[in-house]
Amino acid sequence: MMNDRGMTLVEMIAVLLLMAIVSAVVLNRFMDITAVSTTASVETVRAHLRYAQAMAMKQNRYLWGIKCDGTHYWLFRTESKDDYSTVQGDQDTPVYLPGEDDQTLPASGIGAFHVYYDAYGRPRQYDSGKTALLTEADGPLVITVGSETIQISPETGFIE
Repeated sequence: MMNDRGMTLVEMIAVLLLMAIVSAVVLNRFMDITAVSTTASVETVRAHLRYAQAMAMKQNRYLWGIKCDGTHYWLFRTESKDDYSTVQGDQDTPVYLPGEDDQTLPASGIGAFHVYYDAYGRPRQYDSGKTALLTEADGPLVITVGSETIQISPETGFIE
């Protein structure tokens, strides 16, 4: 009479082989955490840019924007609604981003930029002592975050 309650050696090897394959796949997913971290950083910066744009359109008393010096970035607002030439580094007022405990956030892997929005949500850029509305001739404003990029379309402010 045969005992049907036990496992054969072939069945045990098959189960161990399946467990090894599943373990390899799971470990591979956890090892690529830098790609997930970069994607999360990109989405966070996009959300902060959209927030600045929405605040500028909602409160047309101020210009709202995001500034990054390469080590930190922050949301700012300025009352220079009509004179865009006064929007410079020391003249803007940092503002807390939603859900943040500090006015400046670490910008690891984010390239320096300075973009702000007018009451219509159009992007403007401060660069080398001058400010200007981005036009189609300028092309999109490109912000680098690690190995990925964020593009802000001129004139519309669409963030890709």
